[in-house]
Amino acid sequence: EQAHLAGSYPRCRRAGSASARIPQTSVPTSSQHTPNTMRTMMTLAVPAAAYVSGFQPLAHQVARTPIASSANVQMVAEMPVAKSRSAVIVEGQAPINPAAAKVSKSELSPEQIVYAMAQGNKRYVEGQGTAGASKSSMVDLLVEDPLNPTPVQAIVVSCSRQNAPIDSIFDAEPGSISSFRVTGNVIQENDAVMGSAEFVLEEFEAPMMIVMGNENNDAIATAVARAMKAAGRKDVPEMKHLSALEGDSEESVNGLLKALEAPALDALDQAPNASFEELCTIAGKLNVWRSIENMLTTSRTTVERVRDGRLQVHGAYLGADGKVQMLGVHPTQEELIETLPSGEVFRTASDVAVPAEEALAALYAGNQRYVAGMAGQLDAYDENLLAAVTDGGQKPFAIVLGCADSRCPVELMFDGRPGDIFVLRNAGNTLVSEKGSTLGSAEYAVGPLDSKLIVVSGHTKCGAVTATVQTVLAGGDTASVGGSIGKVLDDIVDAAKQAIEELPDASLEEQVKRATKINVFNSVKRIIEYSDSIKEAVIAGKVQVHGSVYDINTGKVEFMGEHPELEKIVGKELPTYKFRNSEYTSRASATASPGRSALARASLQRLTVGNERFVKGESQKADETSEPHSIVIGMACQRVPVEKVFDAAPGELLVQRVSGGIAGKEGSTLFSSVEYSISRYNPKTLVVLADSDSKIVRAAIDQVSGDVIPSAPQRGVLDRVMVSAMRAKMQVDSSSKKMTSAGRDLKIQQVTTELNAFYTIEQLLKSDIVRKAVVEDGLELHAAVLDEQTGKVKMLGEHPALAGLIGTELKSE
Repeated sequence: EQAHLAGSYPRCRRAGSASARIPQTSVPTSSQHTPNTMRTMMTLAVPAAAYVSGFQPLAHQVARTPIASSANVQMVAEMPVAKSRSAVIVEGQAPINPAAAKVSKSELSPEQIVYAMAQGNKRYVEGQGTAGASKSSMVDLLVEDPLNPTPVQAIVVSCSRQNAPIDSIFDAEPGSISSFRVTGNVIQENDAVMGSAEFVLEEFEAPMMIVMGNENNDAIATAVARAMKAAGRKDVPEMKHLSALEGDSEESVNGLLKALEAPALDALDQAPNASFEELCTIAGKLNVWRSIENMLTTSRTTVERVRDGRLQVHGAYLGADGKVQMLGVHPTQEELIETLPSGEVFRTASDVAVPAEEALAALYAGNQRYVAGMAGQLDAYDENLLAAVTDGGQKPFAIVLGCADSRCPVELMFDGRPGDIFVLRNAGNTLVSEKGSTLGSAEYAVGPLDSKLIVVSGHTKCGAVTATVQTVLAGGDTASVGGSIGKVLDDIVDAAKQAIEELPDASLEEQVKRATKINVFNSVKRIIEYSDSIKEAVIAGKVQVHGSVYDINTGKVEFMGEHPELEKIVGKELPTYKFRNSEYTSRASATASPGRSALARASLQRLTVGNERFVKGESQKADETSEPHSIVIGMACQRVPVEKVFDAAPGELLVQRVSGGIAGKEGSTLFSSVEYSISRYNPKTLVVLADSDSKIVRAAIDQVSGDVIPSAPQRGVLDRVMVSAMRAKMQVDSSSKKMTSAGRDLKIQQVTTELNAFYTIEQLLKSDIVRKAVVEDGLELHAAVLDEQTGKVKMLGEHPALAGLIGTELKSE
């Protein structure tokens, strides 16, 4: 193995490897072992002890007998104790103490990590957990020690409903496990769970990933009951929530149930006469393998690390007694990683439509890369990708009406990929008539292709605009211009006249600049006025039409937003439009909604009081499992589990954790997970808990500042957060307030954090299930921010434009 210490140390070899060279003088006698040589001995002793105790190496631990049997798995916790890290020997130098190097990347081998986790689980089962006990308060654990950072040893993907946080189940030090939680521990192709895992792998080089199923998993049980019903079994338990999740047709079936259908059917196929409980166990373990399969066949980041030994991906199963069975690597791992995934995707007709806000953020970030010289990173010659574009149809996320000027390459200036942008171009980026091909093409993209964003893009030094302004200044008529060119200029005359009226004494250059922007908004207005279908979609909040101007000198696109008189154009009040286009001001807890109903107020009160105990270092003693009263969507980067932040009793909260605290796309794993939890448990509150200092928020801000494009799965996370990062950056950059550089960065981060929580709520309210629960069943969706310095949770209340999002005003009890 090779290690890179702090990114600048010489290439190293870990002691114990065949190629390591250890001078004779560096090996003391048994009575004089140094910490470094002890680490070396422990590195070799762990696998040796495993063989002595009859435990097979983890790579050979995979079940070959029917998966329903638990006899094929041995508890790793029975292995002898080993706690030390291995030494790192640099050729020609004295041994380096990894602890002294202050490296945040793990120096433990995957085998050591699994062994340590199993030992921690053993302590947890025996009630002897000690992790974090040395701190006087759990609040002290929220912030990483910069001088002694805790390496991320493992990523664990588990279910949102558990009786204890992952850190407690493995008795792990805060920060050593990156925990992602989603109902049914489901991972699907390029979803936000996969993206979150890739982000941690690249950020921290975690050497271990575990997908952990669990006994008594309600989502698995529902999927099994559905499969048994379809197979004609008579002993199917009643599932009252199933009808709401199945909907009226196959297309309306909850996405989570669709994802769990395959393991449920496989379980029936393997054990057709098994009882319901036995089928749930089999399906639960098969679902673990299914999630791992999806990681190993679609995540290039994961497969590259597994191939070169930097990462191991294991399955695990949590029993009702709290014991974790380590299942080892996937039975067919070598076959799964034989083909390296492309790492890139092109949009095809099978993709989900991209919300207008996310499409706009993608264009914004793409232009920032273009300006920064970070564009053009895409390898567009992958045969599989080209085949997907050829045979898969199209679903572009944006429509751009640009100028025909040869200096304005639309796809390049937005760093687009094939299938991203539906491009319309003519001289002057105009809309000449109500029945023309330009408008018809836009309607086609909005309709059959389901694009949600239209951007009219003018540009500086536009010949058509310049010619029109000059003609008006000279008192001429565009009709005097020969051929069809005069008809093109006719559509720009109004913009030219308005610019001259506004700036009568300005230079021609300034008048052309002003006319260019007016002309853009005139085209925006005509698109909405001339097209009934686009106008209806704008009123419904499904489509947005924005204006922009491309600077051909700098390459930078100025995003001007929606039309300033949009409500007048459509003849209706648009509350969400007002929220999007107003300066965001941070909301204080004192003005946040305390809850509209008695049940919601009680739930929020329990969270608030629990958080107060957490801040004071107190904790209630509650061993009995409670029914969940609230869903909390938290960020994976939070070092202390959500349950501890709110000092919640076991099972009291349904916790969903991924990077960014996002909702995901409609129909995605995260989205379906929330829908399932609402249908199943009927909670009265859902809290989106943001983190005051989130790495994923920082990464999103970097993206809208021109950072290199991330992998496809990571974009599944960052694209959501970039919406708020773009808005925060544009708001702060346009502010007339004097700020220090540090103050500007902090302000952007704060605004991004809070807006991201509200954006998650906006996306959730697009779900029929969520919206019905809010309007009819009293569910309340609240935003909150965890202050890492104090541990206090700041409640921001419900969405400021809630009435507009759900189409009705809700009254308080």
